[in-house]
Amino acid sequence: MDMSRQSLEILLDLVEIKLGALLVQDREDMQELGNLKSCKRELAEMINGKVAERRQNRHRHSIVA
Repeated sequence: MDMSRQSLEILLDLVEIKLGALLVQDREDMQELGNLKSCKRELAEMINGKVAERRQNRHRHSIVA
């Protein structure tokens, strides 16, 4: 499934909010913290990939035009 950049940014914001609100009190919380950090990293990579893809497409269109 391909998601829009806007949707990815919204999800990233939600993950960051949850990271900020999470109080680590036990092992489960620590695991959730790690999962959220991984999720944040993956979402950021996906967003950066969308930006790079958009730039590449613009460059292709300017060469063809």
